Amino acid sequence: MADTSEQRGSALLWYALGVDQVYRDLRSGRDGLTEAVAAHRLARTGPNEVRMRDTDGVWRIAVRQFVDPLILILIVAAVLSFALGSIPDATIIASAVLINAAVGFFQERKVSLIFQQLRGHLRTSATVIRGGTSRFIDARNLVPGDMVVLRQGDRVPADARIMTSTSFKANEAVLTGESMPVEKSSHAVAPGAAVGDRTSMVFMGTLVEEGTAKALVTATGLGTEFGGIAGMIVRERRHDVTPLQVRLHRLATTLGAIFLGISALLFVMGVVTGRDPLTMFLTSVAVAVAAVPESLPVSLSIVLAIGARRILRSGGLVRKMAAAEALGSVTVIATDKTVTLTEGKMNIDRIILSDGREIFSEQFMAAIRDRTSLSDILERLALVSNAFVENPGEPQDRWRFSGSAIDKAILRSLVRAGIYADVIARTWPRLAEIPFHARKKFSASLNAGTTGAILTVLGAPEVIAARCGNPENREAMIRRASELAAKGFRVLATAYRPMSWKEGDALTEDAAHELIFDGLIIFSDPMRHDVKEMIQVAQQAGIRVIMVTGDHAQTAQYVGQQLGILSTPDRFIEGAHLPDDAAVIVEQYDVFARVTPEHKVRIVDGLKQQGHSVAMIGDGVNDAPSLLRSDIGVAVGSGTEVAKEASDLVLLNDSFSIVVQAIRQGRIIFDNIRKVALFLLSDAFTEMILIGGSMLFGLPLPLLPAQILWVNIIEDVLPAVALAWDRGDEDIMRQPPRRIGELFSRGIRRFIVMFSIITSGSLFGLFLWLTDHGSLDHARTMVFVLLGITSLVYVFSVRSLSRPVWKMNPFGNRFLVGAVVIGFVLYAVAIYVPPIASVLAAEPLTRMDWALVGTIAVFNITAFELAKRIFLNGLNHRSA
Repeated sequence: MADTSEQRGSALLWYALGVDQVYRDLRSGRDGLTEAVAAHRLARTGPNEVRMRDTDGVWRIAVRQFVDPLILILIVAAVLSFALGSIPDATIIASAVLINAAVGFFQERKVSLIFQQLRGHLRTSATVIRGGTSRFIDARNLVPGDMVVLRQGDRVPADARIMTSTSFKANEAVLTGESMPVEKSSHAVAPGAAVGDRTSMVFMGTLVEEGTAKALVTATGLGTEFGGIAGMIVRERRHDVTPLQVRLHRLATTLGAIFLGISALLFVMGVVTGRDPLTMFLTSVAVAVAAVPESLPVSLSIVLAIGARRILRSGGLVRKMAAAEALGSVTVIATDKTVTLTEGKMNIDRIILSDGREIFSEQFMAAIRDRTSLSDILERLALVSNAFVENPGEPQDRWRFSGSAIDKAILRSLVRAGIYADVIARTWPRLAEIPFHARKKFSASLNAGTTGAILTVLGAPEVIAARCGNPENREAMIRRASELAAKGFRVLATAYRPMSWKEGDALTEDAAHELIFDGLIIFSDPMRHDVKEMIQVAQQAGIRVIMVTGDHAQTAQYVGQQLGILSTPDRFIEGAHLPDDAAVIVEQYDVFARVTPEHKVRIVDGLKQQGHSVAMIGDGVNDAPSLLRSDIGVAVGSGTEVAKEASDLVLLNDSFSIVVQAIRQGRIIFDNIRKVALFLLSDAFTEMILIGGSMLFGLPLPLLPAQILWVNIIEDVLPAVALAWDRGDEDIMRQPPRRIGELFSRGIRRFIVMFSIITSGSLFGLFLWLTDHGSLDHARTMVFVLLGITSLVYVFSVRSLSRPVWKMNPFGNRFLVGAVVIGFVLYAVAIYVPPIASVLAAEPLTRMDWALVGTIAVFNITAFELAKRIFLNGLNHRSA
């Protein structure tokens, strides 16, 4: 039977219990567990790991290419053709399936390989005390009750209760979204505290920012906060379907029903009119197979692949091709704050001097050049910082800074201002220091120079002010510090004093008195330089931008106001106060702070229930469930493996602007998919009406199945693919978002029906006239050529569904021009090259034949433009 700790597990409020109670409940002690007890518990609890789905393998990617609904229709068509003895038809359809699979496979495989390069790894080792002896073990072997030792730079290997600590801070941004390090101690916290406020706990996957601690493991594997989120991810995977996949599934279902219905109708019509039932069955199936738009899946895959490649050039990696189009339907961007809107790393924003003057960071370099009093303050800050550059041999823009968040912020800002700490350190070597401690709330460094020793102190404003000998501005400075802290800034004060020093003297806290106040150092996580402009672009495109963050309320409010996300203070709310009514959540609030993973999912659900298409941006473990629940999950490249695994789009350089550019490309992809589908389905329905009409009137087939396949695959595929290179209208980001729903609006559906009737009517009339005045093969050849030539010409009209063809540059898409030229050449091959003409039962045409074909083609294109004006006028300015 498992012991008590295993039964109660993480259900206990470990953060609210005293140290002694935690020891008793976990049946452990200050010397940790014995090896025997640890082995017994490991057998009961299992390894300390959270298994995440690996990147898809080659076979999984390959199989996925054949389960698309449209592909399944083609596979059925190929099988039926083969069963009916139509080997050429079956071969052509199978070729279309394989081409589509190859395009999809190589695109997804490329993404998979890139994604593998981006993968991060959790630390897999831990320092543990067992039987009083410190050991370095595989973190998978940790169990509840183990005593782990944590130091600066360590990745926390499991959820644990802090038992002792020294100046300990943890960066929990991956779990809570809070960008600032959190001070931790062994003091119990009141029950009911949010995860981000459980200061007596450390959590798997978070980073030790500074200090040391000993902590007792309370939960491992799936029992951790990290593991709980992983469980949510598993549950959310069933929602991981893009709007395009839903639309294509509906389209395939509709087409399948139509083709099945028409086949059944043709069969019944033939039997009723006295034709042989077996012959009618074979004919109706063959006609339905031939009318399937074989090149549609291939063309859609290429449209998506080209769009995904363009997004990659902008810095975004699309993990699933179908997700590229879904970006075009986004109506709401829900973004985290850290890394996406802000840089995710602190810098000195400004320094407020003792006389009240505020010097901003961009003014530092000039102040140093002019040798103002600020240059002395900055040099003294260099003395108190313990940060260093890990790779000083590389170019400065690639430097990696190591140390606590504050120390790194100081060093980073000094480097930007042209001050190099290593030079200052050589001029003023350190004699002694007082490390920061949560109790005293300051740190100090004693350095020696040519003119004597100097003590530099950095700490909480109220503490430093109380130790200064010039208190005249003390109250004003403390008040100003409070104002800035309420806006989300981190505020410290710095002071100094010259002092004498003899070797062997001890530096104590008492030395930090009668200080000379230098000023307030204001730290911030700076906003990305282009993010405000990109938010305005998104808003002009009819896209609402909201902030959903685990960070503190004041910080979230300030950033939201600065970026134009938070218009009024009453549109802000904390996660703990979210109302139950989803409509209220969606309509009344734009900035959400201190939210949990569950809160984020609720917010996304509320938006989707109100008909919105949601793009969720996140970087941490806490974002993964909402990334999966949203229509488009967007992870930043520097974020966690879990967030990237749950995403549809990865921002390789973390910039919010990539999302806006990807949405623009998504809108272009949406338009191009619609153009391709309209182009191909117009042909398919024209063929169905033409064949059905001939059967209804008891006439011979005006087109043979091989001829239809030639048009559908050989003639249509290149123009359809060429449409993928259209770059969209210039004002595409000033149009409203497309509504999630069917791939086609009612207007487009009516347009397809009307144009198909007009085109098939002209073809049917031509066929009737020619069969009365010539051979059947000649009549079929004319219909065959006219059908293809009409398609090759009206494809230029398809490029814009709102503008007439004569207002468009015919050379605006050079690929399309080339595809049409190749199409004409292939028609010449089909009717003038004997072996191919024989297979297609085609006859050479005379000049008069070509003139007649051209005249009717012009009529059909005019009808297309007229139908476009009637049914599609202003389509690009309405939702689809």
